[in-house]
Amino acid sequence: MTNASPNLVFVSPAHTADSLSEGVVAALTRKMNLRSSWGPIKAAVLGLISGGLLPLILLPRRFGKFVDAEQKQLWHFAEWLRLQFPSQETDRFQESLSKLRFRRLIWILSLLFAAGAVAWAWHDLVPLARRPVVLLAPIGLRVQLPSLIPVTPRFLFSFTARLPAIVKQFATVPRVLIAAEGFTLLLIGAHVLALMQVMLHIADVRKVTELFNRAARKHGLEPVALPQRRLGMDVIWLLCTITLVVLGAWWGVPMMLAAAAQARYINGDGRKLRLALSARAYNVLAQRRPVIYVPMPRALRGKCPRENCNSAVRGGETFCPACGTRVLAPVEPKVA
Repeated sequence: MTNASPNLVFVSPAHTADSLSEGVVAALTRKMNLRSSWGPIKAAVLGLISGGLLPLILLPRRFGKFVDAEQKQLWHFAEWLRLQFPSQETDRFQESLSKLRFRRLIWILSLLFAAGAVAWAWHDLVPLARRPVVLLAPIGLRVQLPSLIPVTPRFLFSFTARLPAIVKQFATVPRVLIAAEGFTLLLIGAHVLALMQVMLHIADVRKVTELFNRAARKHGLEPVALPQRRLGMDVIWLLCTITLVVLGAWWGVPMMLAAAAQARYINGDGRKLRLALSARAYNVLAQRRPVIYVPMPRALRGKCPRENCNSAVRGGETFCPACGTRVLAPVEPKVA
């Protein structure tokens, strides 16, 4: 015997959405690559063992890939919106998306700052690692052989992450003091540029969102909230930043601020904006007559506020479809 019955007939929906509509609703709810941002512990550890260089190389590179993917998703949404509601406002919204780009010049400038800092420290401090160090002892002078060998992890850690400790040993050498201060200032400037990269992108997204809200008000859609310029520092981020300062790595402050701002936008405000736009597109499709079949992504489903009812409430609905309980505010897409 078989479980398949010849009397079962699978009927496709009478009215289905077009491929662009289904693709826009589904694509905007997908999470970006998890490697696009780092957590506080990973950023602090990799930054410390590399003297702040790895975050400058890897994080902006991954942020650039995220910006390209975000721009493509928003452009497809703008194209769908333009086809649904042809107007000057939707055209301007789509045209504004061309300004969403990764500022490669800022990244290159930050790398040049970092390369200058390392070259300066290497030129002025490497010779000290090859000379014997004369220390004062209770019995007399004591000669300590150099324990730092260039091009080793220990050398890189001591001459980049712990420059203040090296300066204390050679405080009488003005050249060492100047090299230490120059290294720190150049590396701080490089990480400030990385932070500026994220903040400028958020400002661009805010302008794009404002243009969408203008088009939404004209065509009877609900506006979306603007992304906030937040650094995303919580207790763990703050503790890791304080640890770097205690170890003498003052450049770790802007490094952690840049990494936190990038993680906050990618996993927080940026994802919330994409989910909100996906909810607007889904509601437009759901309100069409005749009714069309549109699968609801899991990320857009909310829950009924009633204790004994856990039914899903779609984005934008004000009543539970199962029990009829009124929702005080339209359900916004959740950030999973």
